[in-house]
Amino acid sequence: MEQRQKVVDYLSRQRWIDAESGTFARGSQEVPFDENGNVAPSNRILPKTLPADADPITAIFFDYHRTERGYHPRDLSPMGE
Repeated sequence: MEQRQKVVDYLSRQRWIDAESGTFARGSQEVPFDENGNVAPSNRILPKTLPADADPITAIFFDYHRTERGYHPRDLSPMGE
């Protein structure tokens, strides 16, 4: 429950920042946490390398977006970085 509240607080603050600036922040599909249980925002959609224990759907998504076919210049995920 505490972690859920941290996500809600983080997203609420970010939404105001985005609204006031007229832009939006890039980020992952899931709000990441650090080893201390605090929100650890990132501008990456996927990690640079895929963990060995990644689930099959994430692995397929990761592999596809690393191909030329899966790339689009206006894509929000910084896959080429």
